[in-house]
Amino acid sequence: MTATIETALDLLPDGLAGRVGISQDQLHELTPSHIHNLGEFVLLGTNRVVAAMRFHYGPEGSIWRGGTKFKDYEPSPNPTAALIQDGTDHGESMFDKQGALGLTDYGGGKTIADVPTNATTEQRIDAIRQIARLKVEAGLADPAIDGTAGDERTNDLIDYYVDELRRLGVPHPEACVTGKSDMVDRPPATGEGAIIALRAYRELIGEESPITSIFHGAGAAGLYAAAELTDPTYDDHGQEGVIYAIGDRNPVTGEQQTLYTNQAAGLPLKRTMVDGVLRDPRNDRDMQAVKGYRLAALARKLERLGSTIRIGDHSSLFHDRGSWLLPASTSNVITRDSLRQIKAENVNEISNHAVHETAIPLASQHFKHFIPGQAANAGGFYMSVEERRRDLNRIKAESGTPYIEPTSSEYRRALFAAMETVTRKVAHVADVHHIDMRTAVKIVSLAHYALSRGMTIDRGLQSTLAEVA
Repeated sequence: MTATIETALDLLPDGLAGRVGISQDQLHELTPSHIHNLGEFVLLGTNRVVAAMRFHYGPEGSIWRGGTKFKDYEPSPNPTAALIQDGTDHGESMFDKQGALGLTDYGGGKTIADVPTNATTEQRIDAIRQIARLKVEAGLADPAIDGTAGDERTNDLIDYYVDELRRLGVPHPEACVTGKSDMVDRPPATGEGAIIALRAYRELIGEESPITSIFHGAGAAGLYAAAELTDPTYDDHGQEGVIYAIGDRNPVTGEQQTLYTNQAAGLPLKRTMVDGVLRDPRNDRDMQAVKGYRLAALARKLERLGSTIRIGDHSSLFHDRGSWLLPASTSNVITRDSLRQIKAENVNEISNHAVHETAIPLASQHFKHFIPGQAANAGGFYMSVEERRRDLNRIKAESGTPYIEPTSSEYRRALFAAMETVTRKVAHVADVHHIDMRTAVKIVSLAHYALSRGMTIDRGLQSTLAEVA
């Protein structure tokens, strides 16, 4: 079943179509939203019925791309409505970052299944296989039409997804999903790209002091961003990075905890530490010693370096030391109520929709600088496009078409260039047109989509875009 929802124009920034220079009808043409009700399945070993939906956002004929995530909506008064709202928002965010990057052949996508938070690894593996089956039944397992990726609580399951597609007879199933284990540059790309964006933005506004930071979320995006900040592998433009706190949920108690230090040098996180915790936890002695609790494993590694650290029973959102907050966990963690308790002056939004929709107007007043997720975390999607291109070229090579696969260095140089460009372009539009960065992302994205489909946009905006190559 497919339902079509008209874009809620009243929720978009005032005069968005007019700012871009397109009509309301053209805006509708570029931003339709569709829900594909994939169906339901029973969580392995339980009676819990899990609903799964696929969300598309963008022009008809797009190649739909966006991850598959598991999230528990049972605590919500209306779980189905909460799932639909979350999926639609995430599809729109994908559309915004795709357009901002200029990758307008693609449209926003997101698959969400309301898998409970306490699901075991075996239950999650079965769930991702069920999602693969439902996608095949819906006709959405064709890389020319749709493709997914690892996402919240599914990053470690993607190879199982590919295996299930293969078992179901899907040709070249590897091309239907990104974030696979053989694309080693994809998992770090979201977090590393966010730090590239942060450095580019600070260079534009003339900030030269060290980046003092607080991270909320110890998944792949958060930890690889943290590692890039303190142990740079890209050009850091001479910007020193210091981490005072990293927060995450304790997997046993479910409560928020924070790994922090009062030392001026901060937490001396290394890329090798993060690789051990995320890439090879079964062979990481610290992860085994603490039964998979990432913060505790990192604490052991940092203590061996001589760091004085603590793990406190408080949320890192409210930590009182650090000028930049980098939320990298799940959506809607910054609400109207929690925002007032945040001490950090600035936000670099690594996760999608870290700031709840109702808190966005307050956020623009509360924070001195705010880099929205549609710009900050676009690196993950960019690297997914590179992975898809690689997979399709491998398929062609099987038929004799010459193909030389890019090296890791080439992928990383391309990511660096893409993130610097998108950050500079969005910041430039925000500055010239006196708007916030979040609105600027939407304007840049819509302008790129409109131009790619032969529409005429505002001349002044087109000139502004052309000023940043």
